Amino acid sequence: MYCLRKPLESDKTTLEKWKLETILTDINFISLNEKQRIVKYVHAEIEKEYEKYRIIQVRKKDIGCLFVRPYEDGALLSEIYLLEEYRNQGIGTSLIKDVLNQYKIVYLWVYKENIKVISLYEKLGFKRKEETDTRIFMKCIPVS
Repeated sequence: MYCLRKPLESDKTTLEKWKLETILTDINFISLNEKQRIVKYVHAEIEKEYEKYRIIQVRKKDIGCLFVRPYEDGALLSEIYLLEEYRNQGIGTSLIKDVLNQYKIVYLWVYKENIKVISLYEKLGFKRKEETDTRIFMKCIPVS
C-alpha cells in the first residue's frame, strides 16, 4: 500500500511545508509574531532532524512524512502527515499500526481541535495521559 524512504537534502523544503501545515491548520487564532516564531522553529527543527524523517510514498509518489523518535520507555510518534487527497484511505491507520507493532509503548501529542484524529487514536488503543490548553498527550501500550 505504501513504502517509506529516507529523505534527501532536497526534501527539506517539502518537510517544512508539511510540518507547518500540520501545526498551523490546527491552530485557529495566532498572532503574526507567534506564526513567525513557529516558522523559525520549524525551519530549525527540519534542518536538525530531517534525516530521521521518512517520506511516505504510494506508487512512487511522495504523499507525506513520518517521524518517530525514541522517547522514555518507547517511542514518540512525533509527526505523521498525509496530503489531503490520501487521507481517509487507511494509509494513516496502517502507518500507525506499523509503528505500534515496532515499539512496546508509543506516545504522541495531538491538537484538541483535531477531533477526527483523536477518535482514530483512541480506537487504536491510545489513552489520554495529560492535556494542555491546546493539545493532548496520549500513550498506547500495544497488546502483543
